[in-house]
Order: sequence, then structure tokens, then C-alpha cells
Amino acid sequence: MRAVKALLPIFVLFVIFACVGQRRHEQALQSVKAIINEYPDAALRMLDSMEVYSEDFSESTRMHWLMLLLSAQNKCYIDFHSDSLQKILVDYFDVQGTPNERMTAHYLLGRAYSDMGEAPMALRCYQTAVECADTMAKDCDYYTLCSVYGQMAQILNAQHLPKEAIESWKLYSYFAHRDHNTFSYIKGKELQIPSYYQMVDTSSCLRLTEECHKLYTAYGYPEEAASVYPTAILILLQDGQWPRAHRMMMEYEDKSGLFDDEGNISLGKEKYYYCKGLYYMGTHQVDSAEYFFRKLLGFRRNRNYDAYKGLLAVYQERRNIDSILKYSTLCEQALDSIQADDQSDAMIAAHSLYNYSRQEKIASKKTLEAKQTKWRMIFVVIAVLLFAALIINFFYQKFKRLRKAKEKELGQISTDYMVAISKYEQLKQELQELAVDQKRVVENKREEISVLRVQIDGYKKKFDELPDHDKEAAIMGSDIVVAFQKMASVKPKSQVPTVGDWQRLMGMFAKSIPKFYEGILLNDDLTKLEKEICMLCRLNFSNGQISVLLDKSTQSVTNTKSKVNIKLFGQKTVTSFKKNLQSM
Repeated sequence: MRAVKALLPIFVLFVIFACVGQRRHEQALQSVKAIINEYPDAALRMLDSMEVYSEDFSESTRMHWLMLLLSAQNKCYIDFHSDSLQKILVDYFDVQGTPNERMTAHYLLGRAYSDMGEAPMALRCYQTAVECADTMAKDCDYYTLCSVYGQMAQILNAQHLPKEAIESWKLYSYFAHRDHNTFSYIKGKELQIPSYYQMVDTSSCLRLTEECHKLYTAYGYPEEAASVYPTAILILLQDGQWPRAHRMMMEYEDKSGLFDDEGNISLGKEKYYYCKGLYYMGTHQVDSAEYFFRKLLGFRRNRNYDAYKGLLAVYQERRNIDSILKYSTLCEQALDSIQADDQSDAMIAAHSLYNYSRQEKIASKKTLEAKQTKWRMIFVVIAVLLFAALIINFFYQKFKRLRKAKEKELGQISTDYMVAISKYEQLKQELQELAVDQKRVVENKREEISVLRVQIDGYKKKFDELPDHDKEAAIMGSDIVVAFQKMASVKPKSQVPTVGDWQRLMGMFAKSIPKFYEGILLNDDLTKLEKEICMLCRLNFSNGQISVLLDKSTQSVTNTKSKVNIKLFGQKTVTSFKKNLQSM
């Protein structure tokens, strides 16, 4: 007994330290959760670094860490090659998770099946994920719910089910709107256009194109507004509406940002050359049409069927019999190849559906076995309960015999009870007095906050009235800029800015140089690295300092500056980059 008493304090200390460690891990996971959607790569690095502590995690902490880890890998486009970890999450959160956690677990299982080529199984998981979501709850994870519907729509498109895909894109857009994500709300509408075209509903295509163009323009996305036109252009050209198609083509080429200085479109969008060829054929500019149809030949789109079809029209216009026969044959061969590919895709889809049906039969068999096991367990429980009732009755009779012997003891307990009540009332009164004192402290703190708010407004007014050179000096003297200068002056890799440091630096730009913040740091066309180099260059950091802070070579920094200067200001020389940034 003495040994137990001696070890008790050590055991209590061990429990306290274990609880503190778990609390620290939970706080780290909350920090990761706050940035995972916007900075998944940083979140993945943080989660990977926590793996060394995973053996010390509680079950709840380990499951939340695993869910965030798989979510970060998914957001970083890392393919899943197994569904084992996702099944563990589903089994755990289906019992102990919130609606958002259950939805995320089934969504991640669906992503695993999708990466493994099991489209029907993935679709089943996405449907289960949707059923788990509580869309009426204030904390509903609309971001993940949008992702689920987006993945469903892609699978349905691949399975040649455009009507069902449209319904998924509509729900994607609806929940993006509820999440106050304007860009995704519009993108969900835009992504319906190809499915409507597949259904030969050209009026809906044109209606949605105009609606998306107006929304993108109204919310400040001019490049996206111009980029919605390709399908509408093709429809108008096929309908012979040359002037209207030409207006859209001009805006698409001038404002979409998809064309280089020589008029070449971005990779993957070369089908537009077919539209150019159709336009020139329709306006009787046969030589120009031939140029774009031949240009399309170099990209092997649709087995060159579009290119051969366009060139066939060109030589029919010129009445060149030999070329007509040549491209007629090439068109036929390309079309046969496309049909063979479609048949192969259909066989793969059928095989996938067969595997899905087989899995369903296995699941049904397991369900039947589970029901049989359940009835066996019920029988065992009833037998145990009957036995327990007999035992309870035995002890109850024994308790009645001992009751009289306890009456004196109960009298003493009653006295102790009255004393405890008296002490309770006294402590309750003391607690009320403490609450009054606490309220007074809160009021004092509020007054202090009000005074500080007035001081802050005064400092801001003085800062806004300073000349530009004084403002620049104030910015360069701010704590965060000085901190970055110190980090840039040490040996490489000895100290680098944290995520929090970068966020504080962005906050300084938002308050002190809002034009730079809106033009650079809110620009979705720039990568995270490009934005960081723009901030450091604007603060007069040299290439050597920037390479220390970002752990990049000076040549890499120079190349990135040149790339951003072209992207933002259309200038190829690096020497004008700093001056261009300072003009913002």
C-alpha cells in the first residue's frame, strides 16, 4: 500500500503531461485545418512533420491527423493507390464523427476509387458523402460538398451521362454560392456548357455563355469572361452567324490571355484553330482557312479528324479531285479510329460496372451474415440479462437484511449533508462576488480597447498624410520588414520565414500599400512563390537576400522576376521589374 501511495504522484504527473501533449497536437491540427484549402502544400509539410509523434496520438487525434493528411495529399494532386486508409477513416467517423467528418471520409474513399479506376465505386462513395452532409447546419463544409459534386459531374461526363452531369454542376454552383465563393459559383455554370452541347441543346449553351460572361465581367474576371466563348463560337459558326461569331472570336483572342504574341493558343485548346478555319471558309477566305486547318494537323486532336474534315472542305471549294479523294479517305480512317476508341472505352466501362456488381453481391452476402450474427448476439444478451436479473434479486434480498444496520449510519450522513449544504451556499455567495469583480475587469479592458482604437485611427491618419518618401521609410522600418531583413542577413538555411511571417507581411501590404496588395497579392494568375518575390523586391531586397529567404538560387530568382514582369507588365527585361512594382 505504501508503494502504491509513493507511485501515485508520478502517475498523476504522467497523465498531466500526456494531456498537455495531446492538447498541443490538437492545436497544431487546428492550425493546419485553417490553411489546408488555401495552402495545401504547406499543410502537407506540417502534417508530414507530425508523423514522428503519431505513435503518441490518442485515437481521436490520430484519426483527425490521418484525415487531414489524406485531404492535403488529395489537394496536392497526389494519386491514391490504395483504399485501406480511407476505409479506416470511414469506419471510425461513421460511428464517432460529425456530419462534415463523415462526408469528408466518404469523399476521400471516393477519390481513392477514382484514382484506382473504379468509377462506379467512386460515384457510390460520392453519393454517400452527399447524404452525410447536413446542409442546414451553420458549420456545413460547403467547400468539400462542392468538391464532391464536382467529382460526381466529371465521372458522369466520362460515362456519357450529360443530363446527370448538369444536375451535379448545378448543385456544385448552388453550394459554392452558399459558401460565398463567387468564382466557383460562376465556374459551375460554365462547366454545364459542354454537357448541354453534348445533348445538342445549343440554345442553353448560348444562354449560359452570355450569363457566365456577364457574371465574370461584373465580378472582375475579364480573362475568364472572354474564355467562356469557344463552344458558343463553334455553334454560331455552324449556324452561319459570322458577324456575331467574329465579335466573340475577337474578344476571346484579345482578352482571354490564352494567346501569345504570335497568335498561338495555349496547349490543350488547339481545337480553336478549327473554328478559325470554319470562319474563314464561311467568309470565303479559303487560303486562310487552309492555313489554320493545316496548323491543327500538328496536334493530332481527334486523330486529326477535324483537320482532315476542314481540308476536305477546302479542296471541295477548289474542286481539286485528287485532294478531295485523299482527305475523304483520311477522314474516314480517322472516324473509324475514333469509333474504335469509343468502343474500347465502352468495354472498359462495362468491365468496371461488372466489377461494381460483383462487389455489390459480396457486400449483400456480408450484410446477410451480419444480420445472422446480430440475432445470435441478441439471444446471448437476453440470456445474460436473465442471469443478471437472478443475481440482482439475490443481492437485493441481502441488501434488505442489512438495511436496518445502516439506519444509524444514514442519520450521521444526514447531518453531514446539512453541513455540506451550508458550506455550498457560502461558496456560491463567494462565487457571485467574484463574478461581479470579473465584470468590472471586463469593463476596464473594454475602455482600454476603445482608447487604443482611437490611438490607432490617429496613427493611421498621420501615416496617410505623410509624403511618399516618409511612408516608404515608415514601411521599411516596420517590425515585420526589419524581421525579414534580419533573416536575410544570416547564413543560408539557418532561418527562413514561417507561414505566420508571410501572413504578417501580406497584412502590412494590405494596410500600407493597398494598391499593390490588390494588384499583386490577390492576383490568381501568380503563384505563391511569384507573390513572395514581388513582395521582397518591392521592399528593396536584393537577389541574394531573396535567395536566402526563399532557399532558391539567385538565377532562379532572376528568372522568376523576368517571368512575372512579362505576365504583369508585358516587359521582358528584368531591370524594369522593380520600377514597375513601385509604380503600384
